[in-house]
Amino acid sequence: MKTLHLHIGSFKTGTTSIQNTFHNNRKNLNKLGFHYPGGKFNHHLSYFATKAPTEEWPRSLKAKDKDKLSHIVDQYFSKLEDDLHADFEHQIISTEYLFIDKEEYIKNYLDYLKKFSLEIKIYVFVRNPEELYKSIQQQIIKGRSYITAPQEFFYNFKNVIEVWQKYCPVKVLEFRPGVDSCETLCNAIGIDVNKLSKPDKFRNTSLSIQQILLLEKLQVNLYQDKENQLKSFVNIVKEINAPVPYPPKLKPEVQKFIQNKHRADLEWLKKNFGINFLKDYSNEISTCAISNFKDGKAAIRDVYQVDNEQSIDHYEALVIDTLIKKTVQDRSKSSILERILKFILALKQRFK
Repeated sequence: MKTLHLHIGSFKTGTTSIQNTFHNNRKNLNKLGFHYPGGKFNHHLSYFATKAPTEEWPRSLKAKDKDKLSHIVDQYFSKLEDDLHADFEHQIISTEYLFIDKEEYIKNYLDYLKKFSLEIKIYVFVRNPEELYKSIQQQIIKGRSYITAPQEFFYNFKNVIEVWQKYCPVKVLEFRPGVDSCETLCNAIGIDVNKLSKPDKFRNTSLSIQQILLLEKLQVNLYQDKENQLKSFVNIVKEINAPVPYPPKLKPEVQKFIQNKHRADLEWLKKNFGINFLKDYSNEISTCAISNFKDGKAAIRDVYQVDNEQSIDHYEALVIDTLIKKTVQDRSKSSILERILKFILALKQRFK
């Protein structure tokens, strides 16, 4: 029987790098007896085989025009099905949109695959919940004026793994920052990663605390009427780095809170898969209680440590200086001048 290797994420565990490598190595994979079907960069559109209602679709799918999306999905499944019938011993599907724990949707997805007579193996990466929370908030602040309060965050990896295990064998892999997730997955699947070319890396670089505080200030002071929209100034902030960038670091009490909230699941993970994210904070953290947040909304300073206030002011001044110099170099670009004015207006307003 042919085998389908189904990689379901989770999110923020190097999935884009994995999909980029497989997409750009289709011919090399074919030579090794593997096929990356569907013709698309990833397999997000295969999510529709779950038959989930619109209100539960991933946000990026909800944002698409429904009429155009229907046509695109039909074309995608036509190509996917042709490829899954192709004469390859191994097929690979990769989408973090299947990091789900609703049994009905999982059954629907697997029922769809039954007609291809495939033995299905599941691969899932797990990440330290504290690091995942931190990474998600850095992404969120690019599009809205607040981040998610720690009380509202829960990483449901245990539920996801247990539901998928009811139907298929699941290989659980540890995500480690700085370690190539694609290489880890290839080793688990049985692909010689040395036979694959290394495409240009997608550099999803972590922002500094100076950068995320500036993003928050702009969102709060100028764009609260445009929540959950990626703004053009995000790329400007990403390009202008601080002279001494301080990496974002959660407050100790926030780290402890997230650890304790996931402790039972982390102990289960260690016992069943030998992956240990547990840490003893008892000697590092005072009795300071974590703040309660209205409507589950938090500010960066509620959650992250800010150890050097002077570096924050220095970075803001550097951004203004850089933009002014760009304008002087090309005065015809009025859009840049407009952005400078918006930056200056925002920077004049301090958080109360």
